Amino acid sequence: MKRKLMIIVAIVFMVASLYACKSPQMTPETVEDPVFTPAAGKVAAGTEISIKCDTPGTDIYYTMNGDAPTEESTKYTEPVKITSATTFKAIAIKPPVADDPENGEESRNGAPQRDGGDTGTGNDEGEDSGSAGEGNEGEDPENDGGVDTFKSSVVTASYTIED
Repeated sequence: MKRKLMIIVAIVFMVASLYACKSPQMTPETVEDPVFTPAAGKVAAGTEISIKCDTPGTDIYYTMNGDAPTEESTKYTEPVKITSATTFKAIAIKPPVADDPENGEESRNGAPQRDGGDTGTGNDEGEDSGSAGEGNEGEDPENDGGVDTFKSSVVTASYTIED
């Protein structure tokens, strides 16, 4: 009887361990790539360029100097008016919510830090304005292991001004 009880306890423990490992916090989260409107290409001087991301809770950061965007880059808050040839690079980042009982907040991101590459697409049609890369892969070497951030791929959109 004791042996049967020990086997049942062991099975219950193993099943509980399996469910704990499959919690939603263990699943990597994907952040959609930013989309530029209008699509990359020729536009009239004074055109306003909009950037959006379909993943809820993301912030978009962009550059116009050729550098890859980071959280230190300009945060997108409103359309940007261009008057000369311009190349944008943008990334969507889902900010973390700490999973630290000391600060009383609950995590919405529980998988490893993700850092995207440069996809070079500036619109939904997949027009290539740069080099292609992989998104949502690899760990960020600067991640301290405490709070996770998810990132899209870096997207490039180049605009020229119509004559």
